[in-house]
Amino acid sequence: MHPNPTLWALIFGLAVGALILLLSLLTGVCVALAGRSYGDKLQKRYQEKLRQLLPGKDCGQCGCENCDRYARGVLFGVEAENACPYAEDDTPQKMLALVKEMQLLMEDPKPIPKRKKRSFLFRKANK
Repeated sequence: MHPNPTLWALIFGLAVGALILLLSLLTGVCVALAGRSYGDKLQKRYQEKLRQLLPGKDCGQCGCENCDRYARGVLFGVEAENACPYAEDDTPQKMLALVKEMQLLMEDPKPIPKRKKRSFLFRKANK
């Protein structure tokens, strides 16, 4: 007795579908982890940049226990950028600029430059 070809086709189709689903899930997990890792590194880098703008007295007068916590609070919008009494006059503007810069990078990490469309004949004429 020969096996039913329709049954074998169904089994093969299900196996291929399961393999595609497994590869899709694996790819999705890898992309999610890579994106999270990029975001974490970017946030740490900008937190350090904000921290360098502060005097480093760790006085607590801004409402945070130290300057690192204050920089993190400013980065995530929890703390006001002008709460440090010992910061220079232009520090709040610099802090806001850094926060906006980080937000733009999080939205579009590597903008793709637009290419000018040229015809095939135009390229040959310039060579």
